[in-house]
Amino acid sequence: MPFDLWRAHAEHRWRSALDRGRGADFDWLAPWLVREIDGAEWLSMWLREITPEQVPRAWFRWAFQHLQATRATNSGTPVDNQIATYLRECDLFVTADKAFAACVERIRPHAPAALGRGLRIRANSDAVDDFMAAIEGLAS
Repeated sequence: MPFDLWRAHAEHRWRSALDRGRGADFDWLAPWLVREIDGAEWLSMWLREITPEQVPRAWFRWAFQHLQATRATNSGTPVDNQIATYLRECDLFVTADKAFAACVERIRPHAPAALGRGLRIRANSDAVDDFMAAIEGLAS
C-alpha cells in the first residue's frame, strides 16, 4: 500500500504540539480532545485512516513546505507556509510575492479541496492598479 508523506508530516506536527502542551497548535487542538489519545489509535488515524479531504489544511501545509524546500528561501518563507493553510477560504489570493504565487499555482491542481488562485501583481505604486484590475476581473 503506498504511503502519502503528508500523513507523517501532519502526525508529527500535531503530536509534537500535544507533547509540548503549549503553543498555538496545542491551543487549537486541545479543546477538541475529549479523552486521552491512545498512541496506536493516533498513529493509525494519521497514517492510514484519515483522508486529505478530511484535513485539507494539513495537506496544504505539507505540500507548500515540500515545494518551498525546492526553492530559495527568505525571511518570509515560514509565514508563507502558514498563510497557505488559509487559501481554502478565498477564491483569489493577490500577492506581489512571485514565489508564493508560483507555489500556490503549482499545488492547486493537486489539492484535495478547493484552493484559492494565486495572482501575482506588481509591487509598490503599480500594485493598486493591478489589484483593482484583478477585482474587476472577478466581477465579470
